[in-house]
Amino acid sequence: MIGKVLGNRYEILEKVGSGGMANVYKAKDRMLNRFVAVKVLHSEFKEDEEFIRRFNIESQAAASLSHQNIVQIYDVGEEDGVQYIVMEYLNGQTLKDYIKSKQGGLYWKEALDYSMQICRALEHAHQKHIIHRDIKPQNIMITTDGIIKVMDFGIARAANNNTTKMNSAAIGSAHYLSPEQARGGYTDQRSDIYSLGVVMYELFTGELPFDAEAPVAVAMKHIQEEPIPPSKLNPTISKGIEQVILKAMSKEVRLRYSSAEELLEDLKKLYVDANTVIMPEKNEEPEKPRHSTAEQRRGEDVPRRRKVRKKNASLAAIIAISLALLVVLVLGLSLALSSMADKEKVELSVPDLKGLTVEGAEEELERLGDDYKGFTVTVEFYENSSAEKDTIISQSPEAETILDSPQEIKVVVSSGSGMVVLGNYRGESFASIESYLKEKGLEVVREEESSDNFPSGIIVRQEPESGTSLLTGETVTLYVSRGSANAIVPNVVGQSEANARAAIERAGLAVGEVVREENETYVRGLVYDQGYTAYTKVPEGTKVDIFVSNGSSRSGGGDSSGSDKDETPPSSDSSGGEAAAEPQQPSQPEIVDDPSTIEEMKTTYLGLKLPTDRPRVTIKLVCDGKVIYEKEHNTDGGRADISLKSRGVKNVDIYIDGKLEETREVHFN
Repeated sequence: MIGKVLGNRYEILEKVGSGGMANVYKAKDRMLNRFVAVKVLHSEFKEDEEFIRRFNIESQAAASLSHQNIVQIYDVGEEDGVQYIVMEYLNGQTLKDYIKSKQGGLYWKEALDYSMQICRALEHAHQKHIIHRDIKPQNIMITTDGIIKVMDFGIARAANNNTTKMNSAAIGSAHYLSPEQARGGYTDQRSDIYSLGVVMYELFTGELPFDAEAPVAVAMKHIQEEPIPPSKLNPTISKGIEQVILKAMSKEVRLRYSSAEELLEDLKKLYVDANTVIMPEKNEEPEKPRHSTAEQRRGEDVPRRRKVRKKNASLAAIIAISLALLVVLVLGLSLALSSMADKEKVELSVPDLKGLTVEGAEEELERLGDDYKGFTVTVEFYENSSAEKDTIISQSPEAETILDSPQEIKVVVSSGSGMVVLGNYRGESFASIESYLKEKGLEVVREEESSDNFPSGIIVRQEPESGTSLLTGETVTLYVSRGSANAIVPNVVGQSEANARAAIERAGLAVGEVVREENETYVRGLVYDQGYTAYTKVPEGTKVDIFVSNGSSRSGGGDSSGSDKDETPPSSDSSGGEAAAEPQQPSQPEIVDDPSTIEEMKTTYLGLKLPTDRPRVTIKLVCDGKVIYEKEHNTDGGRADISLKSRGVKNVDIYIDGKLEETREVHFN
């Protein structure tokens, strides 16, 4: 792959990583002149059409994610059977490598910070109904400035259709799989939360909660065993942190955090309250008086004491009778209320709604009678599935869950296999994207608009936006560049009048006034000046005046017809006086392509701004890996104009004194 250019844009430079699914390369984006990471799928997936189909859908959906803690996907493509994803290129290391470098886990503040960053990434993705299904430290990068970047969102799903199962096709490590993934059951956002809980366990302790020699044995431990409390491995872990980790790792889905947002709130509280001293829940009994009250009663007379005792006895009898009546009343009321509650209390088993439509589910609840009237059905999201379109493929709470009272049942509904998730097509060729979308069964509408940033035929924007799910037959509008509304003024100085006219018209401009005057520098018939400075942008159709030389009066002048017959300057005048200045003839164009087809090529000019901190520089131009120009230039004028000849559109790498300054798209038209 080294040296290969994918999509006529991404030049593979070096291999930087490898996994069970793909190899990762560092590449150069020639169009935007930046480094990117290109993930190329292993050849074993090449013949699996269903996998490729799902891979494209999931990766395009992941491209819609935009968050500082998620690796950005720029492009998805295929060339000669090679499936690839173009991603943000990062300098850093995987979280797994970083954990290994720390003995016994990370410092609690650092571990909490990384946990919150991962949680924010999951929160963003889950809001867009994208589940990762393979959260593990190997899929998480730490940049050199400590920013977490989660990779490969949604990609694991492509390998296992609707679930992630423990079989030969499973992607990811068994050490981080949720129990439902290990069983091959339905997965949702809470499966990601379980995996994050395992990652947090490892961040704080430096150890995995479950380990064994075989992946299947690890999976069984996720299903059957409870992890060792993290505080047993790292005594510095607070009770609050331990409770959060274990709740995230609950084997029963309903006992976990219901969302990444809920988990993030608890993590934030832990971060703030980490140094707070937790007081005992129960207060100690108040101290008893140290001195007896007997001393206070000394000296009191006996009759008074007897009166007090009688009075106290009467009062005690009244209080006792009152209390007895109150107890009887409370007990009677409690028994009555308890009897009523027992009559009203009904244990409700959640019905199985899978396979029904939403309307069918509501009818089923109505059929079950009055006890189920309080249940409601809410569509959480639609999802690609081989199940029949518009039928329920999962529900929460799950079927047969026992409840004390009716509640909301959230369901996921099949969108069928005809759902297409739009990618980001900005900057792509309209022809290729139109073909792709039509193959997916979508209608494509083309709208043209002017653009200074994109050449003709390239998509500028789209409606709906990337990440939108559409059904077969729905419409996508692609706004395609018709080219710049401005034209670039060509350099016609030194050319014959006929050639100058042709160059101006080719640029989408018009020839304005033609002024013919004597000129000491340029021979008769050559353009010595023009109305607009070369290479400036002006509106299409602008009239450009040209000034044509009638020759020098000192050399005999000649007629003023503008004829191109005499274009050769005299070497000196006949009187033996000083020689006439040599005219500035246009430089011979550098040929980009095969010289045998030169008659089919067009000429254009490359204007370069030169540095002024040195007297001379060497300019080298490279196109398609070939050096097409390399010369030394004076920097006095601060600019160099180089004539090139080719056809179509070319990307030209511009080097000044051996340093790549830019890659420019040059149009030969």
